[in-house]
Amino acid sequence: GDDTLVAVVVRDLDLAGWARQTCAYAQGLDAAEAAAWRRAFTRTVFLAGDPERIGARFPLARTAPDGSAAWTAPGPPGATAALRRLLKLLQAPAAIRAGEDTAFEIPRHPAYRTPVVSRPPVRRDLC
Repeated sequence: GDDTLVAVVVRDLDLAGWARQTCAYAQGLDAAEAAAWRRAFTRTVFLAGDPERIGARFPLARTAPDGSAAWTAPGPPGATAALRRLLKLLQAPAAIRAGEDTAFEIPRHPAYRTPVVSRPPVRRDLC
């Protein structure tokens, strides 16, 4: 019965870039945030909007470097209620097509950036 959710504001959708930035967002959560979000089965609401235009009004935990998407911190639904009232749910007239299989790199987890622990970035195929 945990009511934790994340709101994602999407301006542009480049599937490989979005997947890469979603992984970077998830890696940047602290242990308590990540655990609460997982208990809620990673409940996420996708909204159509421009992160750069709403960033000053709403707290965003991560914004993609190109400004194409932004994520709120995991929290109770009330924490993002005003944002969800302002923006419309992201809807597409058809399924998103990835086109050709695309390889993308998942950034290195922040915990592995110390000299003692080293793990190279991971490459995955987006199909």
